[in-house]
Amino acid sequence: MGLAIMRRAGVLRARGLRAGVRMAAVPMAALAVGSTSVLVPSAHPLPSTPSTPNTPIFGVTIDRINSIPAVVAAEEALPERPTTRVYFSVSEPASYYRSAVSTLSAVSGVMGELLDSSDATSITTSAYQSRVESYLTTLGSWVGIWEIGNEVNGNWTGPYATGAAKIVEAYDDVAAVGADSALTLYANEYARDHCGDGSAELTPVEYSRRYVPATVRDGLRYVFESYYPTQCDNAYPTSAEVASEMH
Repeated sequence: MGLAIMRRAGVLRARGLRAGVRMAAVPMAALAVGSTSVLVPSAHPLPSTPSTPNTPIFGVTIDRINSIPAVVAAEEALPERPTTRVYFSVSEPASYYRSAVSTLSAVSGVMGELLDSSDATSITTSAYQSRVESYLTTLGSWVGIWEIGNEVNGNWTGPYATGAAKIVEAYDDVAAVGADSALTLYANEYARDHCGDGSAELTPVEYSRRYVPATVRDGLRYVFESYYPTQCDNAYPTSAEVASEMH
């Protein structure tokens, strides 16, 4: 999820809620509304996903791995190969997810959420870098997209400079192994007063311009935007408004 960082788009999830999502692709815009998100593929498709840019890509987000057989069975029944976005708990080592991610990759593309916005203040930058390196080494054979930051402009994620440092460290590590990275931003630009949070909470564009280096903006494969209408005067942006923001 204009701005160089908003050229490409992908999957989203709900603010502070690791809920399942349904994704569908439309050209040049990505927006998650509540627990539903719109996925936009880049010109280079995800591994094991349709190659035509306008082909819908369906998927889910999972926040637990205790029911992987049920997830696999459900995804196998879908008419299109889905993408599974896996929330990686900040308290779990990469090895905890190895079996689940390996199994999921047989029936879907896999996107790994390295740090949820609700966990952003629970880990230091250096510890996050070590975490990213461990996850890349352990799960890199099966994960097709690495979500290096989640809803990073949200005012609950801690100091912006600290969050930005984590993004850069993660991006560099992912780029070093030739993998694809994604960044998720919190959409607060579609209602007055930044959805009631005030100007101190930056919009996606403001945050990206101030805190995301050009090398990262230009190198990201996917950028996502999540949106919560109930927190934003129940405003529903049009596809044209979303496309305008994403460009």
